[in-house]
Parts: sequence; C-alpha cells; structure tokens
Amino acid sequence: MSMSLQLVVIDSQLIAPGVRELTLARATRTALPRFTPGSHVRIAIPDGTTRCYSLVTEV
Repeated sequence: MSMSLQLVVIDSQLIAPGVRELTLARATRTALPRFTPGSHVRIAIPDGTTRCYSLVTEV
C-alpha cells in the first residue's frame, strides 16, 4: 500500500559516514500509521532528489 504523508524531522543523528537516523512525526504529533517489518519510506529532499529509508520502531 502506498500513501503520502507530510512529516517533519524531529531528530537527526549521524550513525556512520553515509548513514543517518531520522526521527519523523506528523506536524500535529498524531499517531503515524502502523507498518510491517521491511517497510520503507521515500523522502523528498528540497533539492528535488528522493531518498529511501527503512522503518524501525523505537526500542
């Protein structure tokens, strides 16, 4: 299933060169949809490119 959400980055951590962890949330801070292991998001970068990220839950 594909859907479009407008999210904000509430935290960004450099994990290793070329690897970044992003914490995303809705601007309204309402709950995000559930997802299954192996799910990904495609993020549009302001310069017009896109990046894909694997989703994980907080531990």
